[in-house]
Amino acid sequence: MMAVTDPKLNARVSLRYALAMVPLSLSIPYLGLTSWWFALDSSIANAGLIYGAYRFYKKSDEKNARQLFFGSIVHLPILMALLMVHK
Repeated sequence: MMAVTDPKLNARVSLRYALAMVPLSLSIPYLGLTSWWFALDSSIANAGLIYGAYRFYKKSDEKNARQLFFGSIVHLPILMALLMVHK
């Protein structure tokens, strides 16, 4: 619904949640669930997601929206795989 009434809100929310993944990924090794190498590896995946969200924030068109959507679908399985590797 907000995509129709306030398109820039979608871009702001996607950037905000992409940035929120950084402290979340850094807290997992702090809590002792994985090794600290997970923080380094996940920061690479998070940087890709943040880059896509920033591009969508700067230019909110259909192409960037699709790329960010695909990137977010790929991002979470990568993080889950990294969690299993660094357990």
